[in-house]
Amino acid sequence: MSPEKRSAVMARIRGKDTGPERIIAAALSRRGLKWESHARDLPGRPDFVFRVQKLAVFVDGDFWHGWRFPQWRDKLSEKWEAKIEGNRRRDDRNRRRLRRMGWRVIRLWEHQLMVDAEACVVRVLQALKKSSSELALDEESMNAAGTAKPKVLDLFCGGGGSSWGARKAGADIVCAVDVWPTATETYKANFPDAHVINAALDENSSPSLLGDIGDIDIILASPECTNHTCAKGNRPRDEASRRTASYVIEFAKKLVPRWIVLENVVQMRSWCGYNQLIYDLENLGYNVRPQILEAFEFGVPQTRRRLFLLCDREVMPAEVESSVKRRRRVRTAADVIQFDGPWKSRLLYSAHRAPDTLVKAERAIKELGSGRPFLIVYYGSDGSGGWQSIDRPLRTLTTLDRFGLVTWQNRTPRLRMLQVPELMRAMGFDKKYNLPHGSRRDRIKILGNGVCPPVMEAVVRSLTQHV
Repeated sequence: MSPEKRSAVMARIRGKDTGPERIIAAALSRRGLKWESHARDLPGRPDFVFRVQKLAVFVDGDFWHGWRFPQWRDKLSEKWEAKIEGNRRRDDRNRRRLRRMGWRVIRLWEHQLMVDAEACVVRVLQALKKSSSELALDEESMNAAGTAKPKVLDLFCGGGGSSWGARKAGADIVCAVDVWPTATETYKANFPDAHVINAALDENSSPSLLGDIGDIDIILASPECTNHTCAKGNRPRDEASRRTASYVIEFAKKLVPRWIVLENVVQMRSWCGYNQLIYDLENLGYNVRPQILEAFEFGVPQTRRRLFLLCDREVMPAEVESSVKRRRRVRTAADVIQFDGPWKSRLLYSAHRAPDTLVKAERAIKELGSGRPFLIVYYGSDGSGGWQSIDRPLRTLTTLDRFGLVTWQNRTPRLRMLQVPELMRAMGFDKKYNLPHGSRRDRIKILGNGVCPPVMEAVVRSLTQHV
C-alpha cells in the first residue's frame, strides 16, 4: 500500500462513535444510565462523562493508543512510531490533569470490550457506585476522606518489609497473608492493628479467605522467588511455586484495588508465565510498568536488584526515581557493622577453621593489607573471591547466614558472623522494627526473603503522589 493510500485509509477511521464506544453505550443504556459524550471542557475529551460522580471513561483503540506498544513499535515506520508514542504521552498527560481536577478516570481498551464487554461495564458501575458513596459524605467526612490513607493488603507478606515501607509512605496496613507461622507472628508483632492470616495461597484462593476487610486500595505481593533463581541449585524448578505470582489475579478481580505492586527477583522475567501475568493484569484494566530497582539507590546499604511490576488502573505509573541523588553518599557495609557490639570474635586462624574460609581471608588480606577489616562472603559464586571490602554496599542478603566480619586485635585477625541487628540495618529497617520470634536462622530467613522498606516506601509514594 502506498503512503498516500494508507493515509487515505487512516483518515476514514472514526474518532468518535466507534464500534467499541457503541458497545459500551448500549450496555450502559440498558441499565438506564445517562452520560455526556466527548466533553470539550475536559482534558482529552473523555468518551463517557458522568459529571455528578466526576467519572471520566475513555474507550481507546488498541492501535491508536498503543496497547502493549513496546512489543510492536519496532514494526512501524519512524512516522507512525512517533505518532503512536505521541498519543500515549498525550493520554497520560490528560489523565493526570483530570485526576488533579478531582476526577476518577477509567480506561477501557478495544480488545477488552470485544472479549468481555460485561466486565468493562461492571468496572464503570463499580466506579460510579464508589463515587456516589463519596458524594454522600457530609463535608466533614469528605475532608477526612480527602486525607484518608490508602488501605493495603499484603499477600505473601513475610515479616512485613513491604508493609513497613508502605506505612512509611502513609498507607494504612489492613490485612496480610503468609504461609509461614514464624513470619506471621513477626508480622503481628510489628502491625498489631492489622488482620494477619496464616494460610497457604493457591489457585483456588479468593478474598473470601480474608473476611470483611473493607475496601482495599493497594495490593502488595512478593510471591515465592527461589524457583526463579540459582538459589535452587541444580534441583528441578517447581512450576507450581513459580505460579504463585498468578494468584494475585483473583484478588485483583474481586477487590478491584487502584494499585498493585508485585515484587520478585529479576530472573522472573525469563519465566514462561511472565508475559501472561502482565497480560492478565492489563486485561483487568491495569497499566503495568515493569521496573528494576536497586536497593542502594534508595539509601539501603546493600546491593539488591529486584523486579517491581507497578500497576495502576487509572494512569501509567511513573518511573520510580532513585533517592540517592538527594544523599551525600551511598551507604555501605561499614554503616551496618557495629564494631563495638557485644558479640565475640574468635581467632581467624584456628584448628577448626575451614580451609576455604582461610583461602578467602588470605585473598582479602593480600588485596587490602593487614589491619583493615573486611567481610568473608559464604555461599556466593560471583567471581569476587569470596570476600568484600566494607567501603561499598553489602552484597545481597539471602536466607542463609553468609557474612563473616574479620577485624584485627593488634596484628591478629579475628572472625565473627554479622548479627541479626546488623542485617536488619542492611535491609533498611529502622530501630522500631522487631524480630521477636524464631531462631537466629529463622530471623535471617525472614530478612533474606524480605523487601527493603525504603524501596517500597519510594514505590508507594510514587504511585500515590497525586492522590
